[in-house]
Formats: sequence, structure tokens, C-alpha cells
Amino acid sequence: MPATAADYTWFRERFAYLAESYCFTLIRSLTFEELAARLGARTEEFPNMTFEELVDSSFSGPGAYGTWDGHFFGAAPVGDWVLIVEPSGFLGVTREAIVPLSAGTRLVSHFRNVNSVT
Repeated sequence: MPATAADYTWFRERFAYLAESYCFTLIRSLTFEELAARLGARTEEFPNMTFEELVDSSFSGPGAYGTWDGHFFGAAPVGDWVLIVEPSGFLGVTREAIVPLSAGTRLVSHFRNVNSVT
């Protein structure tokens, strides 16, 4: 059965603050520590936070926790994958991130920016 836009209204209702600009990236078979190492980050620099705290923090500007090369993101395990969530970001579609993150595994990224700006 084909999906329609109506099948995804839950996303806009639940995550209205992400509806216009986000990047979701899934990387298979990496731990959070491996993900951080591939990005050249240290895990002790990343505090635990809820999804809502992540979104609020991402709009607080440069220098916030969980940044990589100016990109703010959160990560969580999803089965055999790790999910990177970037409110108003585009890390998962940059060559600098995709090359090290996808080495020897699979990476899927979805980026949306209402202004079509990267």
C-alpha cells in the first residue's frame, strides 16, 4: 500500500519545531563511541538530554554541547543502527561527515530545509 502525505501528519503534529528544517542520519553497526571517534569528537563532551532539550539547545547558538565543526546533533541507538538527529542541521549530507561515518557500513540520511540552503 503506497504512503500518502496524510500518513505522516503525526510528524508535523509531534515535532512541529522540526517540520521545516532537520537532518536525520542512520549509520548501521556503529556504537555512539565509534560515531564520535569517526567525527573526531570525545563522548565526555556530550551530555545526556531529552529530545526536547536537544531541540532547545540546538537553537541556543554556537558553542553549545554536542557540536562538531559547527553542527549541533544528538545521537541514539535504534536497533542495530545509531540515529543522528540535527534540528535545523545538515551534517549527514556533508562529504566531511559521510565519508568517515559510512566507511565499512551503511549510512542513510534525510535532509530537509524549507529554504533549500546547505
